[in-house]
Amino acid sequence: MKTIKVTSQDLHDGKWDDSISNTAAGDNASPELSWESVEGAAEYVVYMIDEYDTDYWLHWRACGIREPGFAHDEIPEGIFNEYVGPYPPEGIHDYVIYVFALAGPASSYPGNFDAESVSVEAVRAALDENADGVDGNILAEGKISGTYAAV
Repeated sequence: MKTIKVTSQDLHDGKWDDSISNTAAGDNASPELSWESVEGAAEYVVYMIDEYDTDYWLHWRACGIREPGFAHDEIPEGIFNEYVGPYPPEGIHDYVIYVFALAGPASSYPGNFDAESVSVEAVRAALDENADGVDGNILAEGKISGTYAAV
């Protein structure tokens, strides 16, 4: 499977900016993302998961992002409503954003939003099956990771 590079202007020195957090210091704005375009991708799916102690808390699931035909794809900061930014109750948490390039719609888009959810392995398995039940739907995958500390 091809690996795509994912970047964000909201990640600095391995730490997510306050603006994307759901804290008094933040705006709860979904992060800006950019990634390499994947030939043949019919849609992109984005997941943001807090992988602290493997509880897999789902902060963001954006499905059906269509290929606009540019060399790189991009999501501006703050355009998604179904997003809850980092708000760790204690300590430092790792927030990982995964971008999946899909050949077509998936059979399902698992996970409970803003709740303990499924592992990225379960997400990957579900997305890799297309709406017709055929495996091999994921064309490429990328991720970007950063930390956010309890305020």
